[in-house]
Amino acid sequence: MWLAARWPDYAIDHCIFQESLVVAASAEVRHGWEEAEYLTLGKPGCYEWLAECTARWPELRRRITRDLSSVATGLYAAYFGGNPERVSLPKRVGYIAGYRAVT
Repeated sequence: MWLAARWPDYAIDHCIFQESLVVAASAEVRHGWEEAEYLTLGKPGCYEWLAECTARWPELRRRITRDLSSVATGLYAAYFGGNPERVSLPKRVGYIAGYRAVT
């Protein structure tokens, strides 16, 4: 992919953009799922996770905006996998950030 050559591996902005396209494409191809299911592939607790992210969205949006230019692997892990060093973020919050940016 031509964009990948321009962004570092752990660039938060790149990963959010990339995941936004993946989740939005999934929603177009596979109709009938709930938002939480697209964002987590229907993992247990997906509705509670989405409710937490939605309730905290103003705070999360500010943090994401602040961290967009970061290439720190710790922040990458916090946004896309969960990281004990940053427990104040919901796990995998980068996925909802991307999806909300394009929907």
